[in-house]
Amino acid sequence: MPYFRALYHLDGVVAQSVGCVYGELWRQAVYAGLVIAGALVGSRHGLPGAAAGVSVAILYTFVAMGQLALRVTGIPWYLYLRVTTAVTCGVAFSARLVLEACHAPSAMIALAVVGRAAVPWSIGMLWTMGEPDFEPLRARLPGAGVRLVEALRGRRSF
Repeated sequence: MPYFRALYHLDGVVAQSVGCVYGELWRQAVYAGLVIAGALVGSRHGLPGAAAGVSVAILYTFVAMGQLALRVTGIPWYLYLRVTTAVTCGVAFSARLVLEACHAPSAMIALAVVGRAAVPWSIGMLWTMGEPDFEPLRARLPGAGVRLVEALRGRRSF
């Protein structure tokens, strides 16, 4: 679940950068309600049940925030899923397997998976921001963000 939490926070940054704060607000409000409901309903089955209930809320938020970020950027789901599943999940899953084989603590595995997953996802999003269709969104980035997109694409700003 740390993977999904990390990615929906990044989707929130995308939504906020284009001024879609209310779209994020209602999704976060639904998430809060689902966490409470999931924990209450799941607690009938002990800690694992409560964790499962909260996990459902996290998955909902991942999909809802992903939908919002894709809507404001105009990126289709198939491209988003190709980047997140093919590259990001592969990188994150390999980190998990290696650390589990080394008997690393769970906290270290979680941090490594989130960290490894965030890098290719972020690079993919920055690469996509370099497309001509994203000029209006790119224009809203701070100067450092624009330079990062240009550097990734091999362009130079003069």
